Amino acid sequence: MVTEFGPKITKSEYEIFRAVPMSLNYTHVAKKAGFSVAYVSRKLKALKEKAAVHGVFNYEAMGLKQIRILADFNEDFVEKERKVKIPFLVSLYHIVAGKKDYMWIEAVPPADQVKSFVEGLQLENYKVYSVSMRFDWRPDTSMLTYYSGGYMVGDIDKLPETYDRISVEKQKKEVAKVPDEIDLWLIARLMKYPFTKISREAEKSGIRQQVASYHLIRHVKPLWAYNVVDLRLDPDLVPTKIFMFKTGGEEESIKLAATLVQIPYIKSAFTSEEEKDTVIAYVTIPGSLEMKLVRTIRGLEAIREFEELGAIEKDVMLRFTVPYGKIVGGGRWVMDGYYQAIKAMSSEQELESYKPLYEVLAIEE
Repeated sequence: MVTEFGPKITKSEYEIFRAVPMSLNYTHVAKKAGFSVAYVSRKLKALKEKAAVHGVFNYEAMGLKQIRILADFNEDFVEKERKVKIPFLVSLYHIVAGKKDYMWIEAVPPADQVKSFVEGLQLENYKVYSVSMRFDWRPDTSMLTYYSGGYMVGDIDKLPETYDRISVEKQKKEVAKVPDEIDLWLIARLMKYPFTKISREAEKSGIRQQVASYHLIRHVKPLWAYNVVDLRLDPDLVPTKIFMFKTGGEEESIKLAATLVQIPYIKSAFTSEEEKDTVIAYVTIPGSLEMKLVRTIRGLEAIREFEELGAIEKDVMLRFTVPYGKIVGGGRWVMDGYYQAIKAMSSEQELESYKPLYEVLAIEE
């Protein structure tokens, strides 16, 4: 019996999804999926109702550090963030755990400014997790995802044997090179939608097409990692829950994080830099399969213990791209825009007169 997960799709739509992660234009998707460019273009536009596609970049190579923050929920902070859109803060969620409310913040501040960035947010009772290695579910490389009966299906039973045989190379430390303003302008658009027509966007922004193409090919493509496919799910029926796992150490944590994202019900997992025995995963699974997943995870010897940090509420799901504009200069990240944003959040008067030095694009859910 196939458990329905996500929107119903056709076999051809599944093949297109499988071609998306390593493609940056319709031609590449068409070649990988075996369809015409016209068909792929038409299908991907229609598939926006079934899944969101976003570009993922190598933040470390850009001189940025991926961090996650769990903090007490602050409604005032959330409402001001809706208006200000603090640079380097890329996601903000409201999560609930029992009767407690928290904020889950995803951010990519400059690597040498992490402490200043976190302190500037003035959060209450917070904990910071620095991302060591991040893994995302991808329909093209997942070993335990397949198509059946009109849905993407995950083979939960095979998680233990997959853990035993999976091998992950530790990521090499990148030599950071800060992008320039045009690079960031491009990166923001590809984060929002990787098949954006750059020539059209350049014309609207007053950037010469030749300049945009040069920066895309020479600077931005080397920073691009892959695209993620986020199936559109009803958060009331299939909420996303954040789980924390404790393992025997760093090697086991890396293997576990890489194993978990082999099924479509776990869309992302990362290992913690500070706590090398810790893995945090985003779990979105139908209720009919949740206990099966829990029983399977309990049987993995690598896992010493695990707990649910909370479930994401649908009232706060803010997502933004990296900032662009006057956020870089002289080959380094400039924090003036960040401190300007923090100042704007300090009072209603500051908020009313706020004119940011940067821009971000909202990533639609």
